[in-house]
Amino acid sequence: MTIDESRIVKSGEWLFDGSTRCRIVIQSETCLPGTGDYEDPDEIANDRAIPCFTIWFENPAQKGNYNACGGYCLTLEEAMNSVDAVIKGPVTWRQL
Repeated sequence: MTIDESRIVKSGEWLFDGSTRCRIVIQSETCLPGTGDYEDPDEIANDRAIPCFTIWFENPAQKGNYNACGGYCLTLEEAMNSVDAVIKGPVTWRQL
């Protein structure tokens, strides 16, 4: 997937396998997807038109290809904390 650079609110890098630089981007979104599960309450099952963020990880073997989504978060802080929780090693965040 190609990233829409105009929607990036935070960008960083980390070293995949300790040697390959990979970019991480957090994008602003306008729709939080629901689960689609009829057994869930409506506020969880249905998509919601609210500001949120998605996390995307660059493919270490294909620069510029973001094929791993780290999920949706309601705040930028939550998104950054989510990245820190799953990445082994430090993330170097850049100011935009």
